[in-house]
Amino acid sequence: MQPSPKISFVLSLLACLTLNASKAQADDGYCSYQTSSTMGDQDTYVTNSAVKIVGRSHGTVVVATAPTWKVFAFNNRTKRICSFSSPRTFTGIGNSLATVTGGVTLYNIPLKQTGKTVLHGISSIELQTPKSFVDKQIKDKEHESADPRFVQSAQMLVAEKVILPVEAATVLSKFYGVPLQRAMPLQFKYISCRGDLNTILLTSELKPTKLVAADFEIPKGYKTVTDFTKLE
Repeated sequence: MQPSPKISFVLSLLACLTLNASKAQADDGYCSYQTSSTMGDQDTYVTNSAVKIVGRSHGTVVVATAPTWKVFAFNNRTKRICSFSSPRTFTGIGNSLATVTGGVTLYNIPLKQTGKTVLHGISSIELQTPKSFVDKQIKDKEHESADPRFVQSAQMLVAEKVILPVEAATVLSKFYGVPLQRAMPLQFKYISCRGDLNTILLTSELKPTKLVAADFEIPKGYKTVTDFTKLE
């Protein structure tokens, strides 16, 4: 027996609602395997409305989602959690790079696009410190007004096709201690004023993936701490 037109309409409507709900729950995103010189190996997940960084060794996780982009950092081993009102107030690695860079943060190092390249199969844009910056650092070193650990020149690679919300980009910048760029950061290296090569960030893999809201959930019942460095 054939279903009535009314029943057929209801069934079709339910099918559409189910399909739309499924689509709403899954977002196009990217996952990457990245290595930080100070934070170790990380799995990073990004979409147009969320960012998540998962430490492979220490169990620390950082999550921020739209629309508020409040940043939560927690450790699944120690069951501790802290939060920051926005990506701008997220302390990230704090002073972890200070002993390497002579106390200078890398967030505001000037960079200029110099070309395109490929990193582990990832189409990338290359940025470097401009000549004027390098010349100044060399001059300051000669006049002994620059710490030998200061950045003399730097190179950064970002993913050409992965453009992030500025909030997500800020979280990544603060977490890894690298200059802020709207494209996904892949690699950051610099040469110090004494000639040492330092690799701060390196990406081994970047691939598209589907992510759902549950991937960015914040755990409940964890002990609240006041600082990112107190999670472990």
